[in-house]
Amino acid sequence: MLATRVVKRTGEVVDFDAGRIRSAIARAVQACDQTMPEDELEAVVARVCEEIAGRFREFFPNVENIQDLVEKHLVLAGRY
Repeated sequence: MLATRVVKRTGEVVDFDAGRIRSAIARAVQACDQTMPEDELEAVVARVCEEIAGRFREFFPNVENIQDLVEKHLVLAGRY
């Protein structure tokens, strides 16, 4: 089951939104003057969400935890 809440940098606890991960990845790719096919983008988001679901069962992840996972999965996808 995917974490339903996330701890923001301010300490506020908010609902989890995979769309924010998708948007952040798309903006990062664009900032590097690259493109990423939609199916590849969705696959990276799905893998990040799967890892969040598997790792954060006892507590809510924070933004930094999620950011680290996004970076990890981008590298695993060959996106540096």
